[in-house]
Amino acid sequence: PRTIPRIGAGHDELTSPSYGMRIVSATALRRALLSGKHYPDLAGILPLPDLFYSQWHEALSTPLSAEDFAPMLRYALWCGDAERFASCLDVPHDLARRIEKLRPCCDGWASFAQALKTRERTLAQIRRALLHILLGITGEDLARALAPPTQLRLLGHGGNAALFHACKKGMEKGRISFSFGGAALSDPFYKTDLFASDLYESVRASKSGTAFVSEFSRPLMKVQP
Repeated sequence: PRTIPRIGAGHDELTSPSYGMRIVSATALRRALLSGKHYPDLAGILPLPDLFYSQWHEALSTPLSAEDFAPMLRYALWCGDAERFASCLDVPHDLARRIEKLRPCCDGWASFAQALKTRERTLAQIRRALLHILLGITGEDLARALAPPTQLRLLGHGGNAALFHACKKGMEKGRISFSFGGAALSDPFYKTDLFASDLYESVRASKSGTAFVSEFSRPLMKVQP
């Protein structure tokens, strides 16, 4: 990891008057949304394509926080031990042993992260480690993510015929395989990504009282150029 200077809004700011670009703090934005405040003019805060805002408004109907995943985290902690935790990405052995020792105290995501905090470990490092344990992300997964992909899943398109021609050409030459819409891919890294997506969707569906929508049933998104 390499530290880079922050540009745009500060750590807890939604606006950045000193910059021409509207780059907001993700932390401040999450806190504001979870507080229940209504933001009808999202375009004034986030400089993103129009398609984003319809998806954003839908997500705002059931905002989720880390605490919504605390029951699953507790289950994951009791299904493993220090050795298994240490096999996950960004979980050093000393932290893994501390997690195993203190897991009976896990009654919430934020409170457990605070209980694990030491002078050597920041809250950001601990939260990242807990997330990797929950999702089962290992160093091998990171290595696969950094390698050139052999399979891709097409989530949307803008009606660009040249793009589809290039996809077809790549498939014919055996360079890469594509999944359109709900077709499954065999790549292990894709399955890890799919698990994270389905886990999020299961919590959202439970909290909102709506039906679970699998990744495999979502149609291709049409993006206007």
